[in-house]
Amino acid sequence: MAGNANIIAFGFQYKIKSKITVSSGIGFTKMDFQDKDGYYANLGTFEVVQSDNTNINMGFAYKPIKNITFNFGYMHVFYPSDQQIKVVSAQPLDVTVNANSYINAIALGVNLAF
Repeated sequence: MAGNANIIAFGFQYKIKSKITVSSGIGFTKMDFQDKDGYYANLGTFEVVQSDNTNINMGFAYKPIKNITFNFGYMHVFYPSDQQIKVVSAQPLDVTVNANSYINAIALGVNLAF
């Protein structure tokens, strides 16, 4: 139903000190839907606006001792503004949604090495 996606991403990390590493990156996603309207037509398939997007990412790692690293990550996804989406699952009503979507994600982690 959904289709394929092509993603290209670039990133880097830099060790500021022996215990602190920072990272950053950017990604581009190009969606390739054969039936995009069908994706929005079935209840349960609509999760997020499936559109081409750009994301920026930042990370931070702190390694206080040899076997433990604490990780923090942040990502923001930009979707195109003012997308007009026809909600087929609302038939017989003629419903069009104006979507302005974005995603903010935060991740925390602990890496234990034995």
